[in-house]
Amino acid sequence: MSYFFNLVTIVASLWLLSSPSVAEQACIRNYKCISVQKFNCEPVTGSHIIYQTCYFEPERYLIVWLGKHEAAYHFCDVPPDVVSEFRHAPSMGHYYNTSILSRSNNHRFDCRDHVIPDFE
Repeated sequence: MSYFFNLVTIVASLWLLSSPSVAEQACIRNYKCISVQKFNCEPVTGSHIIYQTCYFEPERYLIVWLGKHEAAYHFCDVPPDVVSEFRHAPSMGHYYNTSILSRSNNHRFDCRDHVIPDFE
């Protein structure tokens, strides 16, 4: 019984260590750090560019972690269908570049052009 318990403990510990982590806060580039406890956050495992997304649907506010340093960027007034398409895209990097990034869609989701929700 003790051997089985130790084996289960070791396997569970290894699984937890290998599982992608989800941030508890986002330090948005050129903005501030905010808590993402109320957000729907998903780690991304199939992309070399995007590491995680967090979305707060009531405010239509999206945070995307990019690059090897995992810098967080925010986007405002993003509809739920865009977030769903993004998260299920065959290439999240391509979708991000063509449908979310400011220069690709005439600044549609650029937070500089919207009221940023207050998450204090």
